Amino acid sequence: MPSPSRHFNTKKSLQELENSNWGEPKYPSHLVTECHRLRRVPLEEFTVENLRIMIGQNISLHFLIPLAIEYLEKDPLISGDMFEGDLLLAVLRSDPKFWEERPDLKHHVYDIAKNVDDDEITEKLESYPFYRRTS
Repeated sequence: MPSPSRHFNTKKSLQELENSNWGEPKYPSHLVTECHRLRRVPLEEFTVENLRIMIGQNISLHFLIPLAIEYLEKDPLISGDMFEGDLLLAVLRSDPKFWEERPDLKHHVYDIAKNVDDDEITEKLESYPFYRRTS
């Protein structure tokens, strides 16, 4: 299956692409401050861990899932800072409403996930509703 095409400029940040400034964080947790910081980072500078964090919070999925898919096509078990396959699992458990709006991406991610040859990851995958409904 060909990679989904991106129709946005990765030299821009989420804040620029969405024309929305969240301002300064109102809650001082690491996760909140990191998500606010990442909204100001150009997408071309995002790491796998940055994608995992933001997708895990269901932030700007319409921009970040296509970027994550580019990594997952090369290595479905690519990881951020948590464990092998953490990006794939973050993508699979993201907001079901996003997948309803983008069935093309849902099928693309499913095709990637179904080819994972790792018993531990497959067991985790099977616990996610997205994966079970599609398989």
